[in-house]
Amino acid sequence: MAEVKDMSIHLTAERLTTELKDMDIYKGFYENLQRLVASSKVKETDFKETLIDAMKQTGLETELRNTVYHWLRSHKNPNNVKEPLVYLRKAQAQWEKRINKSLNSMAAEIKVNLSQLRTPEEKQEMMDKWNELSVYDIDLSQYRPVYAPKDFLKYYCGYEVQTTSQ
Repeated sequence: MAEVKDMSIHLTAERLTTELKDMDIYKGFYENLQRLVASSKVKETDFKETLIDAMKQTGLETELRNTVYHWLRSHKNPNNVKEPLVYLRKAQAQWEKRINKSLNSMAAEIKVNLSQLRTPEEKQEMMDKWNELSVYDIDLSQYRPVYAPKDFLKYYCGYEVQTTSQ
């Protein structure tokens, strides 16, 4: 995996240098860099470090960074920018399975039947009132959020008890 990543970086660097040579700023940048290397600011004994320091002092490093930044922005890979939706769907499915399993096991522990079929009358009533229910506007500040499956089961059992006791 690391070899593939290193190869990818190497290929990107090669592509960048090739395209940098075709840019308008290359000639001036290259001439300034040659002058800098020939100056007394760059020592032959510690070439790399003194060259980097001299580039920072003269502003060539900033110019190079800006050029690379603009090149990268103009050559964005759209696949790297967006998270694949398959990953999100998979995570959602796993979460739903965990919630469902947790609810069913808790319901089995306390001997509560969670799945009950609606009668034909209830089905018809639900179909008749579907549009009304979809635009029903209520104040949600009175409701507390459900953070865990146990909270949901507690609410669900309490809700069932309240509706059956009326």
